[in-house]
Amino acid sequence: MTRLVLLPGLGADARLFDALTRSVPSLEVPRWVTPLEHESLASFGRRMASSLGAGEDLCVGGVSFGGMVAIEMARHLPVRGVLLIGSCSSPDELPTYARFLERALRIVPSRVYKAPAKLRPLFGRKFGCNTPQQEDLLFEMLLDTPVSFLKWGCRAILEWKPDAPPAAPVWRIHGASDRLIPASRVRADRLVEGAGHLVSLTHPDEVAGFIRERCQ
Repeated sequence: MTRLVLLPGLGADARLFDALTRSVPSLEVPRWVTPLEHESLASFGRRMASSLGAGEDLCVGGVSFGGMVAIEMARHLPVRGVLLIGSCSSPDELPTYARFLERALRIVPSRVYKAPAKLRPLFGRKFGCNTPQQEDLLFEMLLDTPVSFLKWGCRAILEWKPDAPPAAPVWRIHGASDRLIPASRVRADRLVEGAGHLVSLTHPDEVAGFIRERCQ
């Protein structure tokens, strides 16, 4: 049986996949290793791969930032494929404003990374949440994420310089209405109409079906 390992987005955790695990109960969500100071995404991905241990018939993937880490992990593991869920395979697929945002986030106070409650609806719409419950979950996960990890992740994404694509096939499912990584900038195998950035949270049945097609 294929082993499926999925990584959450930056500022999220295993709760992001709660709805998905009802249809894919075997998926694993490993804990992040602690990033080293000034560590690159490539180095972080290599250490995440080492933390999984040996094994065959493996698929790795992730949501947003998690998918980027999975791309780097796949260079060090015998994987059947890489699943990108609302993610990208290189920084070239990020919107042009992302680099300006990253530079700004380097100098803003840490409290900015923990957005106040009154901004929840705005952030919820940006991430594609459909219900107040999804907005609440998004902010609970964000508040539980160390600011140091958020700052490191923002920098690592924008400084990411991936080598050649991984040897394994890359399978992509993406929200057609994604506002953070626009669908027009990626080559998705499956576009989910009406879905935003957090397609695994808002449309778990579609994502589960895609996983079964590719990995099981």
